Amino acid sequence: MQMGVLEDLVQKLGEWSPIPVTYAGGVRTVEDLEMVKKVGNGKVNITVGSALDIFGGKLSYEHVVQWHYAQMKASDDTLSQELGNAAATALATVSDPNSEIMKNFDSLKQAYIKAEEIS
Repeated sequence: MQMGVLEDLVQKLGEWSPIPVTYAGGVRTVEDLEMVKKVGNGKVNITVGSALDIFGGKLSYEHVVQWHYAQMKASDDTLSQELGNAAATALATVSDPNSEIMKNFDSLKQAYIKAEEIS
């Protein structure tokens, strides 16, 4: 008997697990993979086995691989964008002499200079 993916369990795993976790079994469609990604908060991985056409199932192995590569590319694009935004923010911060970070840096630098003069 095939029960499919237990959505409520995937959701709880995504909420409760402090580390990535793997849910095994129940996948029958690419939509199941999408559901796990969505409700698992990005922390739930899933195995796919007997549902694959290469093992006699109806789910195309090729489609699963294509879906996986699309997820990796989207993740890489998001990471690249986040890194670019962080770099731009950091550059703007250090370029602004009135920023809190630069004020603190200047205070530390002055304290170091005074300490060097005393010693």
